[in-house]
Amino acid sequence: MTKAKYLIASFALFLLLISVISISAFATTGDFSVTLSGAVDKEYEREKGYTLTVDFDCVPSPNAEISFSWYKNGSLISGASGDSFSVSSVSDSGSYYSRIDINDGGASYYGVSNRIDVNIRPRAIDVSGIKWDYTAPITYDGKAHSVKLLGVPSQLVASYSNFNSDYEPLADTVSSVGSYITTVSFSYDAANYKLTGGALPSALSWEIKKASYDVSNISFTDKTVTENGSVQSIAVSGNLPEGVSVAYYYNSQIFEGAKYVGKYSVTAVFSGDSKNYEPIPNMTAVLTVEKAAGNNPEDKLDMVYRDENGIKKVIVTSAVPMKAGSYINIKDTTEEYKNYDYSSFASFGESASLAVLYDVAVCRDGVTVGTAGKCKVKIFIPEEYRSATGLMAVYMNGKNPEIVDSVVEGDMLVFETDHFSLYGIVAIEAKSILPFVACAFAAMLVAVLFIILLRSKYLFTKQTEKSDKTEANVGVNPSEENLPEEILDTPQKDTEADADSKVEPEKTVPKPIAAVALAERTEEKSLGNADGEPISLDSTVRYRTSFTSRLIQSGDAAQGYYTVLKNYILSYNGIKPRTSWNYETYRKGRLAVARVNIKGKSLIVNLALTPDSFLGSKYKFTDLSADKRYAELPMQLKIKSRRALSYATELIDTLMGSLGVEKGILPEIDYRMPYKTNRELAERGLVKIIYVKGEPKQSIDEAKDADIT
Repeated sequence: MTKAKYLIASFALFLLLISVISISAFATTGDFSVTLSGAVDKEYEREKGYTLTVDFDCVPSPNAEISFSWYKNGSLISGASGDSFSVSSVSDSGSYYSRIDINDGGASYYGVSNRIDVNIRPRAIDVSGIKWDYTAPITYDGKAHSVKLLGVPSQLVASYSNFNSDYEPLADTVSSVGSYITTVSFSYDAANYKLTGGALPSALSWEIKKASYDVSNISFTDKTVTENGSVQSIAVSGNLPEGVSVAYYYNSQIFEGAKYVGKYSVTAVFSGDSKNYEPIPNMTAVLTVEKAAGNNPEDKLDMVYRDENGIKKVIVTSAVPMKAGSYINIKDTTEEYKNYDYSSFASFGESASLAVLYDVAVCRDGVTVGTAGKCKVKIFIPEEYRSATGLMAVYMNGKNPEIVDSVVEGDMLVFETDHFSLYGIVAIEAKSILPFVACAFAAMLVAVLFIILLRSKYLFTKQTEKSDKTEANVGVNPSEENLPEEILDTPQKDTEADADSKVEPEKTVPKPIAAVALAERTEEKSLGNADGEPISLDSTVRYRTSFTSRLIQSGDAAQGYYTVLKNYILSYNGIKPRTSWNYETYRKGRLAVARVNIKGKSLIVNLALTPDSFLGSKYKFTDLSADKRYAELPMQLKIKSRRALSYATELIDTLMGSLGVEKGILPEIDYRMPYKTNRELAERGLVKIIYVKGEPKQSIDEAKDADIT
């Protein structure tokens, strides 16, 4: 066989072999197709899925290896190797197909399925029906409370957190009165659900409000008793709610009962759970203590009005006995008439002001009655006016004050009247003479300077004329006719002395204005003491003391309390003190926060606190809210003990806390001062000496050395 024939035979054999192999393969499994089914187009349903299945029409031999692959959007799905594939969530949406690979006896072949779409849409959740279960403030009942949402779909889970108004976290429930904030957060399958119907709630501000005590069975009614020498009281009737107590007050002071004839307007102040209950309104009733009938008729001659402490304020003495049951009714009208013009009561260099004014009436059986003839009236002089230059009784005739003849007897101003109305006391004070003395001195100084100027001009003119004459007479023997006039007269030195004596006025000691006024009023002569100080023949000496002088003479205890208190107040940042003639004031900017004064051996402190807020507390104080002079600082404390000092510092802490003033470093300055006599204080200008009408029982020197009272 030739080579060409050999090649042709080999190629033919190759083609035959290929044909045999191909015919053998198709003959074993036949040609197959792959079908994918299970297309999905639905809304998401929780806990529900869908299955994609694959099918093919080839039947491989039992020993054939078959593998499945799944593709989503053209990408192989890792781990998916079964003959089916499950989908259930929105994230499963996409285009799917499957591939089948067969290895049968060393022969490998595959098939690819058709493509199908899976479209699982998010399911809508309507949240428009979600509402809070809170519609109005909850009234305190002692139980635990919280707020929740209503209408929350089952697909949402709400979580709550409670806070107070300062966003401090609280427990899941609260029971006390207050303002609260509850926040809510939601968890849900956001991939498979979408929210419709509005935004989800996020927070709620809510409140537990104070409850009101049931006081429907409590009453406080007027009571009338007869004077019997013992203390008699008045009280509310009915059962107080649990946890409630009551205290009684008269003129802002604790009232424990009345012993003397009079009418006492008593206020019942209730205390309870102030955090969780509304305050019980104060109740007021009048306790009337009447004079006992049938007693000694002499008892009816004197009718006494006393304050809640039993101190006499007004005494009316009738010329004839008043009927049984008569009593004095007093109304303090000082503030109402404080700003009237009382200048007609004062003389030149004096000022007049109203000390106190009462509407005085005699009553019987609750009705005002007239007097039984002339009555002597004694009005208690307020302590702060006892050192006044003069005191006069005043009758308020409509709007016109009129002077009533009166005399001072101890601590009382006494006068007579045959009818009752508005009576009181006007205090006379001497004005300072320093402005007048300063003006007079300035005028005198100007006059002296003017005269000196004129004389200097005169001497200069004379000297010029003399020089001219000397030049004109050069070489001529001078004679007396040619000499200047001043050489012919008395010596020039003496002439100047005379001129000076005309310029300088006679030096005298000015007389105090108060003494001048009294001298003019009584037309009496004046005498001078050893120091050249003029005194009227019937004048005595009184002192106008400054705050500093009173502090110096107050004693070691008062000065010690003052030192501690001042250092304590000044430990607060930004507090500045200012000492005036009458007292020492402490301010934060323009706001007055405290005032300190000295009365005798006691330290008096006024604070910018509302007295009503401390009724029923452990603190003892005087409420001066009705006095316009103390409008800024109405709470007055008297410090005479360490306990009183401690209470004062507690109240100062309360005051500064309410103003937001922070406390700094406590200073340690010793403000105590050694004792000084009146003479030493007067020389330092800390005491003013005033001359007033009266019998001169001591000299000025003796007065200066006396202690201030």
